Amino acid sequence: MNKLIIILILILIIYTSCYFIFNEEISILQLKKNKLKIENLLSKQPIIIEDNIDNKFIKETFKYNIISEYKAKKIWERTNYKYTIIYSLKDTTIFISNPKELKTKIPNKKDIIIEIKLKKGRSIILPFKWYYSLENKNNVRIYGIDDYITYIFGTIF
Repeated sequence: MNKLIIILILILIIYTSCYFIFNEEISILQLKKNKLKIENLLSKQPIIIEDNIDNKFIKETFKYNIISEYKAKKIWERTNYKYTIIYSLKDTTIFISNPKELKTKIPNKKDIIIEIKLKKGRSIILPFKWYYSLENKNNVRIYGIDDYITYIFGTIF
């Protein structure tokens, strides 16, 4: 019984460590909502959804996950969710930056910061621990999507 618990703990540790591997190369995927696949999400790259999405689409696409809506509070936010969906209510600008290390460090002049102009009704999906800054926080609706692992570990790291 003890060996089984140790094996399960080791599997959990290995699985969660994969969340903290960050790509240095950045690719921004742009897709229609019906082309969004798990492979795209697993690439750990930002994804721009070209069409309008709604709560129904989010609930169907992420039906086995924990979905919550929240408001950005700081100039630079770091996603603590496995995926963060930023939906534009009006034309807006979003700045994003990829994480380079586990600890929270606001992007600076040495980091790559990408400016994205989202038209009304468009969305961007950011992977775990990416940074973003919003031109106007009232122009977007933000959804955090968690599986149970990131739900537990997202606040710890």
